[in-house]
Amino acid sequence: MVSEKRNNSSMMHIQVLLLCAGKGSRFDPSGQTSKLLAPLAAGESVLGAVLQHLLGVCPQPLAIVNTSQHQVKDFLTERAVSWIEVTDDKLSMGYSIAAGVRHSEEADGWLICLGDMPYIQSSIIAQVLEVASQNPEAIVAPVCDGQRGHPVFIPSRFKEDLLNLQKDEGPRHLMKHGPLVLISTQDTGIYRDIDVPSDLI
Repeated sequence: MVSEKRNNSSMMHIQVLLLCAGKGSRFDPSGQTSKLLAPLAAGESVLGAVLQHLLGVCPQPLAIVNTSQHQVKDFLTERAVSWIEVTDDKLSMGYSIAAGVRHSEEADGWLICLGDMPYIQSSIIAQVLEVASQNPEAIVAPVCDGQRGHPVFIPSRFKEDLLNLQKDEGPRHLMKHGPLVLISTQDTGIYRDIDVPSDLI
């Protein structure tokens, strides 16, 4: 849980949800290799780089994994990162977000982070959290070259919408209902994910 100052008399509690449950079938159709544990060109694994950037800003993220990700769960546990499981029939983004929100319904909002996006810098994460604390009723997201990216903050006013997400639904449709605060950045890491092995370079 991340606490940010809302005003002099109260604190805002933001739960970071780290989505890791996908099978990564485009990366390895056989399912034998976890893209989250694959090494980047710099040597660190994909998930290791994500955590390196995330933990310095958000010390208590909640990871959502699937039941068969034994190595990923071990990796997270070794780094003292809490995790919960979703079943094999509910591996999509929507179900993962809903599971994380259900596990932390007391939060004032949720920062949605993806386990396969290792290039997002700590400074961007910190900036989204800061703007969220200043705009606690708004959705907050970074944008680069006109393209929205991650992480995305969703306030608790959308809790029921998040709990009802299914399959491959994400929070994108909620942005139409606003208010929406966009943070301009030159960091292309906000939309660079790992889909196939060539993305590791």
